[in-house]
Amino acid sequence: MKKTLLFIEDLIMAPWWDSLIVLAIGNTFIWLIIPGYLALKGSGGGADGMLAGGYEALKPLFSRMFNIGMALFVAISFGYNLMLRKRRGI
Repeated sequence: MKKTLLFIEDLIMAPWWDSLIVLAIGNTFIWLIIPGYLALKGSGGGADGMLAGGYEALKPLFSRMFNIGMALFVAISFGYNLMLRKRRGI
């Protein structure tokens, strides 16, 4: 039976540019899509409006944490793929 890989393992074993694509998509969500969704939901006020304000204040922190994590995945993936190339003699 084949072992199922976790998403993290997939990112490490994938070419490094796949991690860059995930980084770009994640930043799009952090900076554009999630705030737009929360603004739409928060226009009625109440708890959704408070959530939108809190997210807006923490958005740079979320982005930095995500970027640091993805930069590590890009570096690890690049190193893993470089090691595979050297092993295969390419």
